[in-house]
Formats: sequence, structure tokens, C-alpha cells
Amino acid sequence: MKTVSPSQPALPLLQVNVVVAMPEYQKIQQAYTNDGVTSCQARMALELKYAPLLSTTDEFNRKLVSYQANKQATLHSWLKYKEGFSAQLVEMFLDKFNIRAGQKLLDPFAGSATALLVAAMAGIDAVGIELLPVGHLAWKVKSQYREYDTQELRQALRWLRETAPGSSSKPFPHVTITESAFPADREEQLMWYHEQFASLRVNDLTKLLLSFVLMAILEDVSSTRKDGQYLRWDSRSPKAQSRDARRIAQAKPSFKTFNKGEIREVKPSLV
Repeated sequence: MKTVSPSQPALPLLQVNVVVAMPEYQKIQQAYTNDGVTSCQARMALELKYAPLLSTTDEFNRKLVSYQANKQATLHSWLKYKEGFSAQLVEMFLDKFNIRAGQKLLDPFAGSATALLVAAMAGIDAVGIELLPVGHLAWKVKSQYREYDTQELRQALRWLRETAPGSSSKPFPHVTITESAFPADREEQLMWYHEQFASLRVNDLTKLLLSFVLMAILEDVSSTRKDGQYLRWDSRSPKAQSRDARRIAQAKPSFKTFNKGEIREVKPSLV
């Protein structure tokens, strides 16, 4: 794990001139590959330039530097954000670098707002930058956790438990990569719940939370699993079977079998 060493001051980009031994260069080259799609030279040069500011530590583990530790954390577990890191990691860094209430924190890749929330709870003025709409939605529903009407939330939960899901004639707003991601019945139910949540007699903040919950279960009720920047498709899905059929017709081997396990129903996932 690479971290900026607090014992060494940060240096301006244009004032660093570092020469690193060839074995270190080879180590970096071997650690990061892109199968020759593009040149790695610029990235490796930048990595080497700042090598003296990096140190190897066993202070952190995989659970801390990934979303895993958030799975059981209140608030932070609301959205499974695999590209994120744990709230505990943020707390450790705030303590390590002595960042206290009244100071400022900038997260240029805010994601699901973990750093912003931890900082805000500590009285730190936090600013985040995030392009993905899911990140904006996560911040809106998490940052207002004190404002929810608990009576309305109980009312909504009771409605969810007592009401059988229907279906909607409205199409799911797919983008190309998500087409056929859901079994037909799941897709109809998702759209039905979306319409019902909008018409419930609750305040706008409760409706926003319900929309967030519906978004948060999409992977669970789909034939896909997020894997980095891509989606892995369950081999049982029509899309995967059609893709493999085309490859076999071209005398190519089929893709490796992937079974994500149970594709959950919509209602149990919501409640």
C-alpha cells in the first residue's frame, strides 16, 4: 500500500528531479500493465518522479482500503460502492494528519460521499467533486439523515411489506450497457415501484430516499455484477447466451462461465 509519508513535505511538480534505479522502474512496470494497448511511459515517469514521497506500510488492510468495512457500518452501508473505501480509513487519516473541526477537506473524487460524511460528522468543512449522478444522490440522502421523518419511514416500510408488487407498461430507461440486464418481471416491478414511490403521500425527502433504495438494489435483481469499469454478465442471461452463440458460430471459444448466484426478487430486496 502506498501512502504519502508525513515526514517529507510535498514538493511542487516542476521542482522535483528524481533518478530511480532501474530495478525500481522495472518493479513499477511489472506492477501495472495494460496489455500493450497504450504506452505506460508517462504514467511510469510520474510514478518514479514522486517515488521518494511514497512509502510501503502494513498499517492498512484490504478491508480498510475497500468498501468491505462499510458493509456493517450505519449510513455508509446504504449503497454498495465497490470503488470506495471505508469510513474507518478516513477517520484514521483525519487523526494521523491531525485534521480537526474548523479545518477544510477536499475530496476530488467524492464517490459515495464517505469522506465527506465522516468529515462533516467531525465538524470539518468538507467539499467534494463528483461527476456521477449516483454520487450526488448518495450525498443527498446520506447527508440529511437527521432530517427524515421516522413516522413516514415506518409508514413506507409498512406499505412495502403489505403491498404486492404490480407491473408497469413504461419501459426501463436503459443505456446500451444495461439492456436486458433484468429479467422481464424484475424490470416491470422496478418501474412499478418507481411510479408508486412518486405517488406516495410522504414528503419529498422520504420519496428521495425511496428512489435511492430502489437504485441501490439494481445489481441484486439483475443478471450482472459490477467488475471495475465493466459489467459481468451471468451466463444464464439472454445477452450472455447470445454473445456466446455468436462466438461459437465464428469458431471462437465461449466466454468463461459466470454464475452470480441468486438473482433476487425486487420486493424482498427492498424490505
